[in-house]
Amino acid sequence: MAIKLLHPVPGAPVTARFGWRPAFTENGVWVPAMLHNGTDYAAKAGTPIRAMHSGRVTFAGWDYAGGGNAIKIGSAQYSTMFLHMQSPTKLRPGDHVSAGQIVGYVGSTGMSTGAHLHAMLQIGGQWVDPLPYITATPAPAPKPKPKPKPIPQEDEEMEPQFIAGKKDGTNGKVYQLTAAGKRRLVPSPEWTARRAVEAASGNKIPVGLVPDAELAKIPQA
Repeated sequence: MAIKLLHPVPGAPVTARFGWRPAFTENGVWVPAMLHNGTDYAAKAGTPIRAMHSGRVTFAGWDYAGGGNAIKIGSAQYSTMFLHMQSPTKLRPGDHVSAGQIVGYVGSTGMSTGAHLHAMLQIGGQWVDPLPYITATPAPAPKPKPKPKPIPQEDEEMEPQFIAGKKDGTNGKVYQLTAAGKRRLVPSPEWTARRAVEAASGNKIPVGLVPDAELAKIPQA
């Protein structure tokens, strides 16, 4: 069975590996040997935690064994679990999760002395070292495709493009070109208003001067 897992916190260093920890005495109290059943990653509180594989949520809530806010994601052959999350996940048992999806944020809830992620892998009911199965980091989210510019419809006006007869210039009739290649006569009041805006803003309205013979060849809208 080939298991390939994504890194749950890309770039975060490992601070404690899976394995047995020997017994020790602390402040006069004897602590027995115990299995550290996961891999610890150091990361700032609030760092996104990403699903290591696709599957369904089988547990989401408080882990009373010391894991604090936790989530467990199962697939047909194996499960992964994250402990000490900053806050309860918004996911619920039965929800589908995609590989690389954000399922929570790094925290220090439960039996924890500082912000970190405890990541676990379970195969056949046994906790195993997840590190040998982590082969890749989540792919970056795809960039949104730019929206195509709308294609002007027949007779729909594009950006104002004005022309006038070369002989009379803007003192005579002024036309506005349409997307269909036709000319629309600009009424005098409209042109007067445009020229007033031109004078107030300082943005000159470009007007192309066309020989009368060529102007006559352009169909009217």
